[in-house]
Amino acid sequence: MKAVIGIDPGKSGAACLLTENLSFEFFDWPKDNDLYSVFMQLKTWRRDYQIIGAILEDVHAIYGTSAKSTFSFGTNTGHWEMALVATMISFFKPPPQTWQKGLVKKSDGQTTKERAYKVASRLFPAAELKGPRGGHLDGRSDALLMAWYGMGYYNLNSNPVRTRVK
Repeated sequence: MKAVIGIDPGKSGAACLLTENLSFEFFDWPKDNDLYSVFMQLKTWRRDYQIIGAILEDVHAIYGTSAKSTFSFGTNTGHWEMALVATMISFFKPPPQTWQKGLVKKSDGQTTKERAYKVASRLFPAAELKGPRGGHLDGRSDALLMAWYGMGYYNLNSNPVRTRVK
C-alpha cells in the first residue's frame, strides 16, 4: 500500500505515516534520543509500505529562542534527514508557511500549535493528539498535517492542498 510520512523534527516532535486509504501510524521522537529506534521505525515502515516520500518540515532559528533550543532543533532535523537517507526514503522540506497554506487558518485558533491541533482533529477525529494529561501532542498534529499535505504533494489522493514548490 502506498504511503507518505510527515515529520515534525522538534524535541517533542513526531513522524506520521499516512496511507492512501487514510489510515495512519505515529512515531514519537524518543525522549532518550535513541537514533537507532528512529532508524528502525523508518526501516519497518519502508518494509511494510510503499513509501512514496516524506515531508520534513524545513525549520530555522526563531528570534528570541535560546541557542541550546535552536541547536537541538537543528540537530533533530539532521538526525531525521540521515535516517531518511539511510532508509532510502526521498523527502521534501517545505517551510511551515508552505505546508500550512490553505490547510491551517488563523481562524482555527490563537497559536499555530492550537490551530494545527484543531485542524488535525477535525480531519482525523480518531487520531490520538492529546497526551495522558490532556495536553496537545503538537508534534503529532503537525506530523499528521504534513503527511496530509504530502498526500497532495505526491498526488496520492484528492487532497485539495496541492501546492507544489520546487
